[in-house]
Amino acid sequence: MTVAIENVAAMRAGNGSEQASLGVASERLTINQSNLEAASSRILDVHVARESTHLVTKKTLAATGSSLLMHANQSSLATLRLLQ
Repeated sequence: MTVAIENVAAMRAGNGSEQASLGVASERLTINQSNLEAASSRILDVHVARESTHLVTKKTLAATGSSLLMHANQSSLATLRLLQ
């Protein structure tokens, strides 16, 4: 009977140890998941910022081109008026 009680106690101790290990593993997985989500969010933020920068650059270049074209047209018109 004493041997059976000792066996049960040993099994309970082993079970408790395994449960503690599983708890630690679960906590680590939760932390890793949180870290991955945060990293993914930061990466997405960088992509959005990069695309926004490209958009602003293209809009600025388009506006500059339009402005230069307008000035060139005005210069041509002014030259034509002087020639008349």
